[in-house]
Amino acid sequence: MILDISIVIFYFITILVVAYLKSHDEKDTKEFVVGNRQIPWFAVLCSIVATEISAATFIGLPAVGYQENMNYLQFFIGSFLARFAIGFIFITAYYKFDALTVYDYLKKRFGEQTRVTATLFFLVTRILA
Repeated sequence: MILDISIVIFYFITILVVAYLKSHDEKDTKEFVVGNRQIPWFAVLCSIVATEISAATFIGLPAVGYQENMNYLQFFIGSFLARFAIGFIFITAYYKFDALTVYDYLKKRFGEQTRVTATLFFLVTRILA
């Protein structure tokens, strides 16, 4: 128990120290959010995938795969491959239009009305979900 707590405390202290030391290198929020656009799309894609993966994925998915006769594996492989296409297409477009979000991209590419419409559709679908 003490070892577990020590590891968690060490982890949080390490994260705080690294964040403090790195914070002096960045001049504004844009540098913090998008790394001054110096990160290639593939690295951003890997970061997104790593963020999506959680302990529940490692614990729960083997059980789902066993119960559903590995049907979930098809979905996983398809979504994994689709991330490369989506990452290449969208992240490259975000960089080209200097956008931070999909809504920022829609505004710069198609105008304010498109951004508002997309925002409303997102909110309505999330409420209905």
